[in-house]
Amino acid sequence: DALDTMKKIFMFSLVWSLGGNVDTVEGKERFSEFIRETFQISRFPNSGTVYDYVFDFEGKEFVPFESRTPQFAFNKDLKFSEILVPTKDTFRYSYLMGQFVQVQRGVLFVGDTGTGKSVIMTDALNAQSEKLSLVPFTINFSAQTSSPRTQEMLELKFDKRRKGVIGAPINKKLVCFVDDVNMPAREEYGAQPPIEILRQFMDHNGWYDLKEKTFRSIVDMMYVCAMGPPGGGRTFVTPRFLRWFNVISVTEFDGEAMTGIFDAIMRFQFEKKGTPGTVKGLREPIIKSTLEVYDAALASLLPTPTKSHYLFNLRDFGRVIMGVLMANTEAMTEGTAPCRLWVHEVMRVFYDRLTDDKDRDWLISFVRTTLKKNFSFDLDKIFEHLLTPEDNGSVGIPQARRLLFGDFGDPEGNGKRLYEEMKDPQKVIEVCNSFLEDYNAMSKKPMQLVLFLFMIEHISRICRVLRSPGGHALLVGIGGSGRQSCTQLASFIMDYTVVTIEISKTYGKSEWREDIKRLLTVAGGDGKSTVFLFTDSQIVMESFLEDINNILNSGEVPNIFDQVETDQILMAMRPICTSEGISPTKQNMYEKFLSRVQSNLHVVLAFSPVGSAFTSRLRNFPSLVTCCTIDWFTVWPSDALQSVAESFLQDVEFAKVETRAKCVEMCISMHQDAISISDKFLASERRQNYVTPTSYLELINTYKTLLKVKRDEVNLLQKRYRGGLDALALAESSVGTMKTELIELQPGLVQAQKETQELTDQVEAKMPDVEAQKAIAQKDEAATAAQAAEVKKVKDECESDLAEAIPILNDALKALDTIKKQDIDLVKAMGKPPAGVQLAMRAVLVMLEMKPDKKPDPDKPGAKIDDWWGPAVRLLGTGTLLPTLKSYDKDNIPAKVIGVIRKEFASDENFTPGQIAKASSAAEGLCKWVLAMEGYDRVAKVA
Repeated sequence: DALDTMKKIFMFSLVWSLGGNVDTVEGKERFSEFIRETFQISRFPNSGTVYDYVFDFEGKEFVPFESRTPQFAFNKDLKFSEILVPTKDTFRYSYLMGQFVQVQRGVLFVGDTGTGKSVIMTDALNAQSEKLSLVPFTINFSAQTSSPRTQEMLELKFDKRRKGVIGAPINKKLVCFVDDVNMPAREEYGAQPPIEILRQFMDHNGWYDLKEKTFRSIVDMMYVCAMGPPGGGRTFVTPRFLRWFNVISVTEFDGEAMTGIFDAIMRFQFEKKGTPGTVKGLREPIIKSTLEVYDAALASLLPTPTKSHYLFNLRDFGRVIMGVLMANTEAMTEGTAPCRLWVHEVMRVFYDRLTDDKDRDWLISFVRTTLKKNFSFDLDKIFEHLLTPEDNGSVGIPQARRLLFGDFGDPEGNGKRLYEEMKDPQKVIEVCNSFLEDYNAMSKKPMQLVLFLFMIEHISRICRVLRSPGGHALLVGIGGSGRQSCTQLASFIMDYTVVTIEISKTYGKSEWREDIKRLLTVAGGDGKSTVFLFTDSQIVMESFLEDINNILNSGEVPNIFDQVETDQILMAMRPICTSEGISPTKQNMYEKFLSRVQSNLHVVLAFSPVGSAFTSRLRNFPSLVTCCTIDWFTVWPSDALQSVAESFLQDVEFAKVETRAKCVEMCISMHQDAISISDKFLASERRQNYVTPTSYLELINTYKTLLKVKRDEVNLLQKRYRGGLDALALAESSVGTMKTELIELQPGLVQAQKETQELTDQVEAKMPDVEAQKAIAQKDEAATAAQAAEVKKVKDECESDLAEAIPILNDALKALDTIKKQDIDLVKAMGKPPAGVQLAMRAVLVMLEMKPDKKPDPDKPGAKIDDWWGPAVRLLGTGTLLPTLKSYDKDNIPAKVIGVIRKEFASDENFTPGQIAKASSAAEGLCKWVLAMEGYDRVAKVA
């Protein structure tokens, strides 16, 4: 029995060691036949393949994996994105994963995107963590991952054991799950540095410290990895690294497994929501039809250099089912409603990424066939309420665009946002216009948009993505196609906060990291629904996309938070975990933070397909395709061009309605002709010319500008022409009026002419007397002219004398200005003033007509003499001498006064400024003033 048991264990190990990397269903069947034929002792059951069995140590027999698979447990509290349906495949890989981790052996899962590698590994590690004392953590590789970055991410998880030794916390084992391990780009010599740092640990149990340059041993740590097959940005991994792993190929689920998974999910969700039986009965057709569309897309819509995003995986299958379950299925009563819902979700997942009408027509045709086969409904029939008479009852690309689902079509509903069909596209446009008005009223940057069906389509698609937990969108279109505007308005409709980054000249990696930390904190810590809008013009460094790739994959950027920030996050998560009954350990709290980020954060990428950068980025960062719903912004259709032209030309006045319509047709025709010529130019010259929506708007604005200029020119000419006509009319009217007046004045003119003739005769009769008087007058005129000449001569002499006297007068006034109060006080205080002072003061008293005092004559007793000094002292004592002299009436000096001045003073040789200055400077100024008054009077009187 022991030998038989060992043989069976050996055969099981042989299958999953040598045969674990068989990557196709056919290959596994052939390997199974080889094992059974070569090893007769295999003892595997005959049914199925050797991969379908696991050795049961208790019964010591091979039993099917399916028999050990746990039953799917219904939990109404789970969201769609959190549902994990166990199958024999998921259990098989989880079981193997657990066995390898238990014995500390590395395992590498290899499989296409969407096969569940990451989910299986993460779930298996979490399930084994408590039992085996594991501390699992995940890092994601991308094309930009570097060796130092990898080492930094790993070392932050280690504890220091002793000098030169680091590793897991005491009594724990670190298990590092490296996802997309073959994504790092090769360096110059063909190596992948991030993989080499991992291999250094596996070869030498440690690596060198980058700062101290010393070797550090690592203990209690192991790797498990996952990767996709080489190709599309992924490379072959060196065998020196692969030798440390047991390679397990994870194949895609077969149709039976996928049907079982999604049937269980749909059954659970329909039961949870109380969906009517008519809709429940469509579970099988929905799943079967989705599987057929998925398989057909894989076979027919193949990626090419210009269609590198034509990559489909099981996540796309899941997005269709999720969209169906997201709808208000409990209100569906007619059979065509679920069919339209399924068609809509298929279009959103598969149709929206298609780039040309050929592929779109193929998909619509395939959906038509599938719908008829599995639902027994005709596509044209279920779309009949959306068709117009011009459609001739057939559904094509233009008609498929009118199928709209969303939760904002009825803003005045009962308060619930129900995801349902919006049957009237025109009403949806009106609703979105009201949202736009509200947005512009609240936003600091209002958007002047023209909403038409094309814009509404993309807005509803973005709203659908934002409505999905953890939904992300990749909007692809040339500049000016409306990607950012649609995202802003869709986010406002869904009541989400839009976060963008502001690029500056100094913007770098540190600023980027700070922005990302704030973004994650708002979404995970605050729990706010957030949209991160990021455009390719904001990619300053390609490492930005590596962080975006990590956020799309796992909701985090490894090691972006330092210890203090991490502690703050954990503190914020503690009450949340407690309220939800989750044990508040560090790992649980951080996982709760990440789950909130994944649920609340929606990344919307707006990229342009122009150039090779777009294709390169999709290849280097596969999450841009696998984790995003792609919406390709196509060339604006005719109805969009017409709506925009009509809106922009609305404020332009036209004489006729037909003229406006013709102008709209002209704009559409010119834009479409430019696109057609650009296509011909590309075909003949292999050079691309992009005709963007911005070009169309510029065309219309240029037309409006030129039209205004020409109209202004015509109006100016018209105004001038009318002005000339008005002037001519006014002249004609004036001439008529004057002609009438002349006719009326004609009799008076004849009478005036008669009177004039009579007056002329009278004048001629008096002419002899006039001639005599004229001769007398001429004589008088000659005498008068002689007298005038004499007068002019005297006048000139007077003016000359006056011009000579004025400076003298001015000098006298200036001399008065030089006399200071101290000088006057000094003169006043003189007991026996000098003769010059007395002479000057006597002259002033004479000018002011002041009388002298009488005092006894010392030489003649009994006689009296004039005393001029007494009045002089009294005058000086008044303090008004100078003002009195300055205001002296020089033009009316009495003749008696001026006679005395001329007789007694002007002729006195001692009465000169020079002589008087010897006695006193104040007396000098008074002397000058007296002489100036005498000279001015003499000249003025002559004049």
